Amino acid sequence: MRAPRLFLFDIDGTLVYFRGAGRRAALTAFREIFQIPDPESLTRGVHLAGSTDSKIMRELAEACGVPAGQYDLRQEDVRARYLHYLNDEIAAFDADPILPGVLPLLTRLNERPDCHLALLTGNYETGARIKLEPTGLNPFFPVGGYGDDHEDRRVVARVAFERACQHHRVKPSPTDVYVIGDTVHDVDCAKANGFQAVAVCTGQYSRDQLHAAGADVVLDTLDTAHDAFSLSIEPLR
Repeated sequence: MRAPRLFLFDIDGTLVYFRGAGRRAALTAFREIFQIPDPESLTRGVHLAGSTDSKIMRELAEACGVPAGQYDLRQEDVRARYLHYLNDEIAAFDADPILPGVLPLLTRLNERPDCHLALLTGNYETGARIKLEPTGLNPFFPVGGYGDDHEDRRVVARVAFERACQHHRVKPSPTDVYVIGDTVHDVDCAKANGFQAVAVCTGQYSRDQLHAAGADVVLDTLDTAHDAFSLSIEPLR
């Protein structure tokens, strides 16, 4: 059997796409808690892709003019209302959010005893599970690293690795750890930890941007994952 390999998957823009549901939920929470009439126009410069929820909420508060001390006092309220509205957004979503190639790839990896899956996401853990629940993808990912763990995605990557190793009872070398994501931040956190960076062009970043960030492999969609680089996910003989 091959040495163990670990695959750390981002969620938004990589596994699923919910058309801005997270941003809408967060802004609704800010509108309600801080009585901000038009948070949309105030926060256009805040970029969510590849960031962490804990960092995003702080940046949204700053953009809305909420004093840091006031935000700190209401931080847990913001989180709770955000998750409440996120659940509503996901429940009302009426299209298939799973991106091309995701389910076949996860199924093939999950069938192999030398391949192990985990999440590496900026979402709060509860938010991550809310997004994956209606897709049926949650069972593929028993553990992960989340936006609750740290604002810095590089640290979240280390947490995801350590949790996955403990859960799956494996200790792959860094070169046998693959971070699969759609942003330059996914690439950055992979390279900062010595992991392989597999970037997919199903988010907001172009192929050229992902290559320039240092991705080891850039895919148009996860449909081409098994053909485009050596995941070695062919059936066991």
